[in-house]
Amino acid sequence: MPQCQICACDPAEIAWQPLGPGSDANTFTTLGSHYRGFPVIKICFTCQSNIKVGIPAQFTINDQTFIGTAEKVYEVPKYVVDSDPLLWWEETCKPKGAA
Repeated sequence: MPQCQICACDPAEIAWQPLGPGSDANTFTTLGSHYRGFPVIKICFTCQSNIKVGIPAQFTINDQTFIGTAEKVYEVPKYVVDSDPLLWWEETCKPKGAA
């Protein structure tokens, strides 16, 4: 079984499709039942729970880094990738008033 692409600790059992087909990033299916034509991030149940409650997850698709939650995904600028993408998200993208 593949490892989770977010935490790399647990087995991946969920397919997260944050870049489509839905209008938000809240598209989760079982592995193998995902929507064809959209990138898949293989994640564990713990990371799925974290993403759904708003804890940001960092992932890479085709050499591009993204950070997102179930609500929205942000493309991380190339100049930020080598420094601290999560700090960039906190300062730039985090919804105001969010914990």
